[in-house]
Amino acid sequence: MTLHPLAGELSLVDEAVVRYHSKGFRFVDLLDEHLNYRAPDERYIFSGPNYLLLGEVREDKDGKFWLVNYAAARSKSAIRLLMDLAPYKLDRVAFSRYRHISKDKPEIYKFYKWDKLYESTKGHTSTSSTTTSSTSSTTASSNTSS
Repeated sequence: MTLHPLAGELSLVDEAVVRYHSKGFRFVDLLDEHLNYRAPDERYIFSGPNYLLLGEVREDKDGKFWLVNYAAARSKSAIRLLMDLAPYKLDRVAFSRYRHISKDKPEIYKFYKWDKLYESTKGHTSTSSTTTSSTSSTTASSNTSS
């Protein structure tokens, strides 16, 4: 485990590993889905010293939406940060934080309208190291070629 250099805490990746492990799952599998995807999938990783965000674009009968697979931040609302960093806006945002806990219904998500959610996170700061939701270092992973 790696300690966060400024706060003497676990790194956000290590926190995610511990959280997933406590539920019997492997965070590295989710991370791998975002690192090693192929077109036409559209998955993104945004990371920096104080945030780790995993999201993807999905489509259902109502159109495309952002699916937030993991969001953690130390000082700002993780969700607001993801919305600020997303390469483009879609009408809806969905969360899957607890999708694996209910194995009989893994694709049930909580949906929000982008504008309403964005406004509701205005001025929010993180109250814990991991939130279901800047810094100078941002990495975005996206592959749009075939």
